Amino acid sequence: MSRILIADDDASILDALSGLLEDRYEVVVASNGEQAIERLASEPIDLIVLDMLMPLLDGEGVLREVRARGSRIPIIVVSARSERLSNFRKLGADDCIQKPFDFDVLEEKIERLLHRGSGSGTSRAGSPGAAGGAGRGGFGPTPGSHT
Repeated sequence: MSRILIADDDASILDALSGLLEDRYEVVVASNGEQAIERLASEPIDLIVLDMLMPLLDGEGVLREVRARGSRIPIIVVSARSERLSNFRKLGADDCIQKPFDFDVLEEKIERLLHRGSGSGTSRAGSPGAAGGAGRGGFGPTPGSHT
């Protein structure tokens, strides 16, 4: 079963998405960007649903950190600000969705990215993928983390 990290500071969104996705995926949640980085470093994750406006470390910071480490884990950016969505793709997001969104549209994006990754660069067995550490287990420890 694929493991999805949902990073959002809105508890109602975390609860709603977790409830809707938990029948098909293992769901891990983070309520801020620092927690997201910690989860990525300590747990195998197959895909990230990433809100942009979060405390401590915003979604853009998480996106930059993940890509700077060479990880190609699929990332879907969630933002209420449509004018910034194209910028997130330039930073390495695989897809974007504007709030408020239709859950079925998000689920289609998740499925598409998970199936795309199953044969090209992501690893389901816990070892880094061919694309430089993508997929489960390919993120590694956080340098200089404050745990």
